[in-house]
Amino acid sequence: MAGTGRIYVTAVRGVGDVNLTHQYDVDIRFDIAFDWGGYNYGGAPYSMSCDGQNTSGNATFAVGSGGGQWIWTNIGGTKTFRITMPTSGQSKKIGFSATVNTGVNPATISASGEYTLSAITWEHTVSYNANGGTGAPDNQKKIYGSVLTLSSVRPTRGGYVFMGWATSSAGDVAYMPGSTYGADADVTLYAVWQIAYIKPTITGLTALRCDSKGSPKSDGTYIKVTGSWQVDQTLNSSNKATSVRIDYQETASGSPVKASETYPNTTSGKISQIIGNGKISTGSVYFVIVTITDLGGNRQETVIVPAQTRSIDIARKGHSVAIGGVASDEKDGFDVYMETRFKDKVLVEKDGVLLDIGICQSYDSGTVKGPYTSTNPSNNIRVELKRRGCMVTCKITMIAQFPSSGGFGAFDEVRIPVGYRPVFDIYAPYSEVSSSSIFGTGRYLIGKDGGITIYVNNPNWTERHATLTWITDDN
Repeated sequence: MAGTGRIYVTAVRGVGDVNLTHQYDVDIRFDIAFDWGGYNYGGAPYSMSCDGQNTSGNATFAVGSGGGQWIWTNIGGTKTFRITMPTSGQSKKIGFSATVNTGVNPATISASGEYTLSAITWEHTVSYNANGGTGAPDNQKKIYGSVLTLSSVRPTRGGYVFMGWATSSAGDVAYMPGSTYGADADVTLYAVWQIAYIKPTITGLTALRCDSKGSPKSDGTYIKVTGSWQVDQTLNSSNKATSVRIDYQETASGSPVKASETYPNTTSGKISQIIGNGKISTGSVYFVIVTITDLGGNRQETVIVPAQTRSIDIARKGHSVAIGGVASDEKDGFDVYMETRFKDKVLVEKDGVLLDIGICQSYDSGTVKGPYTSTNPSNNIRVELKRRGCMVTCKITMIAQFPSSGGFGAFDEVRIPVGYRPVFDIYAPYSEVSSSSIFGTGRYLIGKDGGITIYVNNPNWTERHATLTWITDDN
């Protein structure tokens, strides 16, 4: 009769937030096996150890004969060992073993094994890169869940000013010395540098419309640019202006046109330049751009030349007229460049027809008794009209009973007044309704003379409402 043993890990669990506890709970089992059977009902003493931790106990077992094959049984159940990881970011190999005094043959069965626990990272490194400079701070350790105060040390670089720290070599400033870093991740911070440079100054810059000699002129087709400039020598006593350039562009989205460029090689100067070559449009806005370039960089300023304002402009021998803008030199017509409000009628005449397209008026007959009160004294009709320009919308509200089916009208009680009448006779169907039921379908005729006629299908007491729209040329 022979026996053997095995020991193995069945589960590994993090204890709470492992980044804070740095611990695992490791479950281990110890099994033994016999080929021809083995029994111990009194209790076999056993011991188990894992990474310096020990446990022991007594266990009974009864293993039947395997006829020469291993038959396995467990000793002591699952044992849990709590392991603390010693180093952030590094895995840990643990060893474990077990022994049982069987009280049978063989008298002792032992087993051992090992298992590698995954690394837990709870310390992160903040490193600094001077990015072309010198004197970067030393690395800092950032503990998981904490907020790190970054080093207040500032690197240096000749000819540059340190602006702060970026998370990439070409990035923008994300952190300042002494600010806080809270991410639970390694990071390299790169110094951000700006050239130690003071731009030139431009003062008194103006740009006005003028004639070819530079005399101010509101509808001038030239622009006179004036002003003064100076470079800074605080950081470089040899600094001088290498270029004074003037560009202009028509509208904000236009393409810049180079007007002039000089190369003064001095520290200051004045600007007095006539630009445009007589091609400056009176109807356009222009942007004049002045750029002063020195040994370290440049400054650019822009001044706006507004379009010429005209109340009325006339071109093409009076055939082209504009209000609030420039009259077309290419086609006849009337152009308005601003919001337009008419205080009186707006009349359009064509082919002998005169229309008031700006008219806005309403009419309401009120509720009138009739028609055919001899049939039913409660008969009543109401006509409401709204006119906008040459369009008229009409709402007829009638509740009436008629002597019979057929045509009735035009009515004397109410008519379409002058100023609303259609250019043609208008026919419009309506439904003959009582409560929610339809008892018939009739038709209205609105005459171009203003008369209202009705064609009745069901003569009984019903609603006979209609809404219709037409064109009028009444003035």
